[in-house]
Amino acid sequence: MNQEPNKVSEPIIIFVSLEQTELPKFREDGRKEWVSYGQKNDFPDLLLELSRRSALHGAILSSKANDAAGDGVSRKDRSAEEVMFMNAPNPEYDIDELILRCAWDLAMFGGFILNPIMSNDGKKVAELWHADWSRFRSGLKDEDGKVNQLWYSKDWKRLNDKRYAPVAYDVWGMERRRGSFVKQYSMYTAGVEYYPLPNYTAALATIETDAEIANFALASIRNGMAPSILVNFPNGLPTPEEERAIEKKIKQKYQGSDNAGKFILTFSEGADKAPTVTTIAATDLDKQFIQLKETVLQGILSGHGVVSPLLVGIPSPVGLGGTSIVKEAWQLYESRVVLPLRKKVERAISEAMTFNGWRPIKLVSSSPVEFSYSESVIQNILTTDELRANAGYPPLPANENKQEENGN
Repeated sequence: MNQEPNKVSEPIIIFVSLEQTELPKFREDGRKEWVSYGQKNDFPDLLLELSRRSALHGAILSSKANDAAGDGVSRKDRSAEEVMFMNAPNPEYDIDELILRCAWDLAMFGGFILNPIMSNDGKKVAELWHADWSRFRSGLKDEDGKVNQLWYSKDWKRLNDKRYAPVAYDVWGMERRRGSFVKQYSMYTAGVEYYPLPNYTAALATIETDAEIANFALASIRNGMAPSILVNFPNGLPTPEEERAIEKKIKQKYQGSDNAGKFILTFSEGADKAPTVTTIAATDLDKQFIQLKETVLQGILSGHGVVSPLLVGIPSPVGLGGTSIVKEAWQLYESRVVLPLRKKVERAISEAMTFNGWRPIKLVSSSPVEFSYSESVIQNILTTDELRANAGYPPLPANENKQEENGN
């Protein structure tokens, strides 16, 4: 029987690219008593990972948390009992540390969780703890639309292990009864139920880009600054199943910023049966990276609502009137970004304070930017003794000081 001659076919070309960051979806599952935090119930893990991989993003989170916490809580005009509680709301840290931990979670996740432990008679908050937001999942809403339980697991990826089986905690409703409770406080996100979205959600892809740029640069150095590659198999056209198998194997081994670039995989018919590898040198790669880094910087700053890079420790020219420009930038940043976070923490801690019959707390504001004046202005507004004190010198004797004031 005569065999049908080989048909001339167009080569098959496959472009292999990186996966994109997807926004989480929070949906109830009738088979579970808690709501998954994202498609794979791991959205907090993604946020934590990005905070560690992107230096810029991590620095901004740290700045926002510290700015929101300010200089802590003043103990002035407080009773001895109040001061004792504020110095040790739990056996491990004081109220200022408690506030900072809450501010950190609020900046990163858009919410935080407090864990009040009631006294034996249930009439007072005996201890107040911060609880790790990433380890909790929301329970389902009741008929009135209220969440009455939060579920805790040390590792939500290992639920098959009985040691990590979720445990339910009742939500604190200011009731007077004994026990350990939890309460979730979060920023409002329109159209989203159960979990908030952090205010930088729109910049997640840009934050991941920043992390991958650093990883790409490191991998390029480790891999000898090799450019992207094209892999060609000229020994005939494979079946669709074979294509997918080959693509998967090469993708697993070479794709991603760890291997400094993507590859192009082709199949074609040819006389030479050996695969060929062709390097693809990128032109003006240095200029592309500079432009990309600038775009990423602006994207992350905008996503966080940071109006000036100087506010988060990034050097930037300010030109004439620099001091006033930075001062105005701080005031705008504080009012739009810092104060909403600070008020959320203040109100949460104040619930426990007022429950115990004490006054609400008020955080002491602090500016990370010190505004300075020129030497001529300082000389005009400070006395001689004040100038000497700033320079570390003792005040002049009374007679010398008087002669200097008279211009002698």
